[in-house]
Amino acid sequence: MTPTWRHLSVGDAGAARRRGWALVVAAIAIPAFIVAVVVTGPHFSTAAPPLAMTVLPIDTGYSYDGMAWSGDRLVVSRSRLHDAGDEYRLVEIDPSDSSIVDQRIPDRGGCQRLDESGPHNIDGRLAWTWRCILPEPGLHWRFEVLTAADLRGEVTVRSSVGSDGHAIRALDIHTDRILTSYGSRTCETLVRLGPNEIEPISIDVSGPGGDFNTGFRLDHVDCVETGVAILPATNKDGTLAFMASTDAIGRDGPPRLDTRFEIYVVPDGANSGKPLGFSVFSPTMLTWTPDSDALIVGGRTPLHRATWRVDATTGRATRILDFTMESPSWSTDGERLVAMRGIEANQPPEIVIIAAKELVDREP
Repeated sequence: MTPTWRHLSVGDAGAARRRGWALVVAAIAIPAFIVAVVVTGPHFSTAAPPLAMTVLPIDTGYSYDGMAWSGDRLVVSRSRLHDAGDEYRLVEIDPSDSSIVDQRIPDRGGCQRLDESGPHNIDGRLAWTWRCILPEPGLHWRFEVLTAADLRGEVTVRSSVGSDGHAIRALDIHTDRILTSYGSRTCETLVRLGPNEIEPISIDVSGPGGDFNTGFRLDHVDCVETGVAILPATNKDGTLAFMASTDAIGRDGPPRLDTRFEIYVVPDGANSGKPLGFSVFSPTMLTWTPDSDALIVGGRTPLHRATWRVDATTGRATRILDFTMESPSWSTDGERLVAMRGIEANQPPEIVIIAAKELVDREP
């Protein structure tokens, strides 16, 4: 039945004022609702009840680039700039009381600092990226992806690649492949880190802004005709998810980043991405739930800056946190998710630990 405003038609002045306010509210709410549907797609829902979580305060005198589980402890990458020299450390924290158990500076000759991709947990092993200065002309530094059982274990070099000055972000390691997003902020795309070289990944992406392929040349200075692809995340079956913006096509410079990023899913062995129908601006994280039924994504819409659980089949999203997080890491048993809160929200940084059942057992 078509709704009407007939019940507002009354004669007294108070009712007239109420009618006016109702129309004003409707004029604001209805366009906002339409904007939400247009921007995020039809698959969205209201916020779920508050999650039970543990918050660990950390020293605000440092900058933080990420963290990962190492057994029952957390390994956090942190840095501080001071007159005596820049300080880069991997710090092991006991989450039961936030105490620092150990801290190390990995000993790598000719290497200057930990990279911003942060540490990672790969099948129970710790992984991190070290940035090394290179004397060769044409290359700025070398990235080494290292793994070890823990901070005190023997180190294995999984990849050692030269870079022309771009950073490695959002490292995703699955069995024998290492994926990341690479390039300048406005021209970022997906690549594979081989033992000694950076290899483009060719995935066809289609969206509202047009079509592009993630395998464009890494030395592309002018990327106006391509989109942006970031935050690769692979589940236990080898299915790749990532965030991509086709709205960036045709734009130049920073405006490319102020666009919608959709979630795309690529089955193992496929070369085209399927959009899930949910998008955000300024995405901060993307990770699979342990059962691979959903993805956890952080970002903003016109109505919220939040974290969502997105069903990997239907694309339906549930807002689970009213803030964004970065650098997610699942414990080896898949029972706890840890992430950093407050980095992009101009708040004191905090480590947030959430039980997997809080995320997986909720109906979207």
